[in-house]
Amino acid sequence: MKSSPSACSSPSTGSSPASPATAPGHGLGLAIVRSIVHAHHGTVTAHANPDGGLTVRAKLPPDPR
Repeated sequence: MKSSPSACSSPSTGSSPASPATAPGHGLGLAIVRSIVHAHHGTVTAHANPDGGLTVRAKLPPDPR
């Protein structure tokens, strides 16, 4: 599957079939993760799983100390 940087760039505005409308939350999670990881000079990638769902990976550089 292809990486989708835009999937992490802004808050979600609604639910999807993989995320029922009854699920709690406001769709801010990935946007917050992206902001924090980028503030620490890391990267975030998101890949859609063939059977549904999303795999999100955050990579942070080693602590320079």
